[in-house]
Amino acid sequence: MLNVHIPKDSFFTLYAKGKIEYKQTVDDLGTFIRFDGVVILFYKYPHYRIAYIVRNIGELRNYPSITLPNVKQKIGVIYRARGRRVDLLRRVWWNLEQLNGRKVYTYGTFFWQKVGCLLDNYHCLKSAANKGNLMLISGKTQGFPCPYSPRVRWADAVKTSMTDNFKAKKEFLQKNGI
Repeated sequence: MLNVHIPKDSFFTLYAKGKIEYKQTVDDLGTFIRFDGVVILFYKYPHYRIAYIVRNIGELRNYPSITLPNVKQKIGVIYRARGRRVDLLRRVWWNLEQLNGRKVYTYGTFFWQKVGCLLDNYHCLKSAANKGNLMLISGKTQGFPCPYSPRVRWADAVKTSMTDNFKAKKEFLQKNGI
């Protein structure tokens, strides 16, 4: 459980995305939300923006505990994004919700670490956190021809194609008398 307070008036803007268990809005103070599982926090300050993928420190092992503005408990940060990666993270959570629904926030820490690795692996404006890779790590590859799916091992596919090529070459050589 993670309690987040989204203030009505503040010098920064806070947007939180996760599996909501309880939500209460008070006119003067803002909104109080209790989340379960992983929470994605987007902070926008006057001169920069930053985003975090966090989880309650009680659910994590070997993570240092930190405190963030308007989060009531100490938390463990799974991933931190700044600048362009904030936009990439926003696109990633939208794609993950489209693929898996709201249950994606209850996935384990290892899944979210993989998402962080995909976000860190990008070249120029193209990120490795595209919809195809998100489908791979979330197990949504049924019905798609993908060499990394559990049904088709890449080594078997390569071995089969090499065997077929060898047979074709052998037949060609025999047919032409070479």
